Amino acid sequence: MTTESSEPKYEIPAEMPFGILAGAYQIGLIKIGSVYDKTEGIRASGLGMCARRQLYKLVEFPDKDKEPTGFKSLASMRFGTVIGDDIETIAADMINMLSAIDGNVWQCIAQAELKADMSFAGTDAQLVAHPDVMLVKVVDRKLMHVHIIDIKTTNPFGHKKQLADKGSEHHKYQVGMAMFMVDNIDMGELLGKHEGFSGLVTDASGFVVSGELFYISRGDGDYFSVPVDQQYAELAENRCAEIMEMINDRKDPGAVPVQSWECNYCDYKPGCHFSNINPFDLPFTADANIKTYK
Repeated sequence: MTTESSEPKYEIPAEMPFGILAGAYQIGLIKIGSVYDKTEGIRASGLGMCARRQLYKLVEFPDKDKEPTGFKSLASMRFGTVIGDDIETIAADMINMLSAIDGNVWQCIAQAELKADMSFAGTDAQLVAHPDVMLVKVVDRKLMHVHIIDIKTTNPFGHKKQLADKGSEHHKYQVGMAMFMVDNIDMGELLGKHEGFSGLVTDASGFVVSGELFYISRGDGDYFSVPVDQQYAELAENRCAEIMEMINDRKDPGAVPVQSWECNYCDYKPGCHFSNINPFDLPFTADANIKTYK
């Protein structure tokens, strides 16, 4: 998210209806943007970034101290969502390809939702991850393998950097948290909630978990994949524990961006940099799903 102004940069001309689409597009992006700001608990998408921002998302942060998300950022996020939606269309093709190689034992869940209540250091919190794709291998009703894929769209410059760096650390944390959650929740119960999976898995023990990032350039459509090592599931678990310890101890970490660019794209920048708001001076939101015992 950026610190661009959310005010329209044009006036609708008098010769109506010319310009109406541009106005409606901006209004529509603002409505869509409210979905991206939803607070559900400790979310995978921000796990590898500034801890203070993660905490700000859990409390009733005053709107006057926030910066509206710019239209360019909203448009970029929307583009990523549209690409993710396309996965539902090609899910059958992925399964057909896997089946041709490994037999008809794979299933695909597009835009999966993972939620789990976890306890660390005297604090219970809901962890939330939304991997774009979960590929699931089941043999004789036994769960054998869960493969997590997250899709990232990049501008041409960012695409080259991601390729050179073999993916971003905070993206790997995001997939790592989903891998950690899959390893620690009842996958038989979770899968049973999805269409086509009811009764499919009776043994969900001892399965393999793996992860992958798939990058697509918004410039020329170039793409590449990056495997996510199992160590990121452990790193994600440790990061969750650190955040929950901050909550339990009411310890404000201050502004701690992991990447140098984070503050430039953070909607909490006014309240953080100029007012230095302590997140623990504000109440948790009703849907933050945080319980502490101190």
